[in-house]
Amino acid sequence: MKLKSLVIGALSLLCGSVHASTFSLDVSDMWWTPSESGWGANINQQRDILFLTFFVYGADGKASWFVAPNVPYVAGSGNNTQFSGPLYQTDGNWFGGAFNPASTKARQVGSVTFTGNSESRATLAYSVDGTAVSKSIERQTWRYNDLSGAYVGLSLYTQPDCLVGGPFPPQALPSNIRIVHSDSSIAMSFVDSFQACTYTGAYVQAGKFGSASGNFTCDSGKVGTFTATEIEANRFAITGKFTRRIDACSLDSRFAAVIN
Repeated sequence: MKLKSLVIGALSLLCGSVHASTFSLDVSDMWWTPSESGWGANINQQRDILFLTFFVYGADGKASWFVAPNVPYVAGSGNNTQFSGPLYQTDGNWFGGAFNPASTKARQVGSVTFTGNSESRATLAYSVDGTAVSKSIERQTWRYNDLSGAYVGLSLYTQPDCLVGGPFPPQALPSNIRIVHSDSSIAMSFVDSFQACTYTGAYVQAGKFGSASGNFTCDSGKVGTFTATEIEANRFAITGKFTRRIDACSLDSRFAAVIN
């Protein structure tokens, strides 16, 4: 009964979006330009709206405060999405004094456009009182997650037409997953009703998301290379995407699992 409940829970994750945003790839993160330390943007996404706060500097070299609290989706699909909206400069209460709501004022200084180019990179374009800025940015990473653990969940396979007799309809299989992870190296085993496969390779983290690539072997005799992307975990669950290559055939899948 416990296993059944966990599998149903994982299936509910797969039926919706894999990540925190139900609208698109979740761009919530700290973003920056690695060659330009000292400034950046905090971005939070709820459905199709972004909320951005900037930590940048004025012409006098002093910290300036800009905020874009309502930046809606305007175009794109998949990982390539674009959001655009007004940008404001705000004034408010001294942090050490009593709060007075009348002291909070906002002035629109321009606009901001966030264009996602991939899972971990984007273009940030904004204007402040006629000064236009465009920067290539990426998710900031300061600490790798540790994905090690035993999980139970579902893997949803897309069966391509390169398989003999294919294409086949998507198939969801209950899976037991075990991960051994240490910073830049990872080993993942997936055991379902058909086979047991082990994936070993290099792991990279970009902000909240992880990715891995390397080789895999299965007890059914299948071998090949793999790429895993959009790996995201919390205290209770893990989700991600897989692309497996066997000779000239590429198989895609998604997985969602909870701590066992």
